[in-house]
Amino acid sequence: MTGCTAMCDAAGDLEEGLCAGAGCFQAAIPGGVWAAEIELGSFLNYTFVSDFDRCGYAFLVEESGFNFLERNLVDLEGVDKVPVVVDWVARNGSCEATRGGGGYACLSGNSRCVSIGNNGDGYRCVCEEGYEGNAYLVDGCQGMEMIGF
Repeated sequence: MTGCTAMCDAAGDLEEGLCAGAGCFQAAIPGGVWAAEIELGSFLNYTFVSDFDRCGYAFLVEESGFNFLERNLVDLEGVDKVPVVVDWVARNGSCEATRGGGGYACLSGNSRCVSIGNNGDGYRCVCEEGYEGNAYLVDGCQGMEMIGF
């Protein structure tokens, strides 16, 4: 479990581009984490807030995908979306152990299973060569088969 607090007594404490505790804080999610929860709270129900910082935001973003600016304390105008990288696997066994049974995640007929790790601790589904889309959905991998001439 990781926790963080962003505090700022004066606008002069802020440093544009730096998200290290003065008005903004970031925390890395370490590898191997199976679940993450973001919870946003306040001290004493926002009774001690600065005039320049009345808002609270929390979001998941790729490390280099957000550049903190002082105006972000008031609003996130112009920040419509941010990049997120999620590296995940199906954790209900290996390809061999789950294929053909209930719970097998590779549902597209044009997909294949790729085992992750050495001890059967998970797998990913990918579209076959020549197909693209979502291998976890029925008919999720679509495209043209490779035709040799």
